[in-house]
Formats: sequence, C-alpha cells, structure tokens
Amino acid sequence: MKNVYLYDKDTLVFIGKYQAQESPLEKGVFLEPISSTSIKPPTAQSGFKQVFEDGIWVEVKLPVEPEPTKSELDAITYAQAKQDKILAVSQITVTTALGKVFDGDEISQNRMARAVTASNAGDTTQWILADNTQATVTHEELKEALLLAGEATIKIWMT
Repeated sequence: MKNVYLYDKDTLVFIGKYQAQESPLEKGVFLEPISSTSIKPPTAQSGFKQVFEDGIWVEVKLPVEPEPTKSELDAITYAQAKQDKILAVSQITVTTALGKVFDGDEISQNRMARAVTASNAGDTTQWILADNTQATVTHEELKEALLLAGEATIKIWMT
C-alpha cells in the first residue's frame, strides 16, 4: 500500500489521505485515483485551505465572512420576534365566564367565527375544548371565547 493525497477535481482543494493498492497485474505499480498525488500536503494552518496547484501544495487563506450590517441584524431580530409572536398566538387558550377553556389560536378563532355567524342566540353546538373533551356550548359562549381569543391575539401582536 502507498499513501496518496486526494484533492477535488474542480477546486483542487485537499480532501484527504487514501491508501492506494498495488496493482495485481504489475508488481510495484500502485492504482492511484484521479485527482490524487503522492506529494504530502503540509499541515494546514488555521484559517487556510490546502490547494494542489501546478504540482505543489499551496495554502490559500479562507475567506472571512463579513460581519452582518445593522440592517441585516435588525431584519434577523424582526424575523425572530415575528416567529415568537406567531408561536405565542398558536398557544392561546381562553377561559369563558362559565369556566370552559377554548383553544384560541387563529384556526380556532376562524372556526368559532364561522360557528357564531351560522348560529343564533340560544343555539347550542358540540365543541372540542382545549383539553380535547367534547362539550355542548352555546352561541353566547362561542362568541365570548372568540372575543377573548381576539383580544389575546391583539395583545400579543401589539407588544
């Protein structure tokens, strides 16, 4: 076996060491992969990469990523704050005057709005509460839960 050193065929950047096998047909001849050399690269310094150019290993300084600008940092901060608010809204629960706890996320608010719109005062319907229990709820309870959930959503987005 013989050590050879592999490099990327396009970028010529050092990939790693490989043990070339001796040819079963020719004693003393080793089967070396394309894009390899028997020349050992020097140990890379921190912040550099090894490149095989014109038959020798050259150390090339790695590019330094520029520090983000204030606007980029502001955009990241804004995006994270928005994600935090979306998560908070998705976790809203509200408790009505009768003590029933409803999910108050935006999908639940839409469902409540449709149910309130389609029903009249005094009507009842079956509903799945926040704890996944089924309950009979009135038009008024759904309307109250919808109002509370809407207020909670506004509070989250306005802070």
